[in-house]
Amino acid sequence: MIASFFGIMELWIESHLSLTMSELQINPEVLRWAWKRAGLTQKQIFDKHPRAKHWVQGGVQPTVAELKAFGRTVRAGLGYLVLPAPPED
Repeated sequence: MIASFFGIMELWIESHLSLTMSELQINPEVLRWAWKRAGLTQKQIFDKHPRAKHWVQGGVQPTVAELKAFGRTVRAGLGYLVLPAPPED
């Protein structure tokens, strides 16, 4: 049930935003949760996604395309990455 909700949410995000220029407001704690859940280190994330350092610091927001790429790296869908807070495991 939850997985289908996030799938629907991801489709909605993609259909309502340009995949190259639109920025999403994300919570840096959700990004940290995602890479830790995937068993990755901050260094691994920053090496693969150099702009992620700025996303975590809160100065820059990722575009939808950047967040999708990040999601592929951490194996999490957009629905999870745009949550207002990390989910409880």
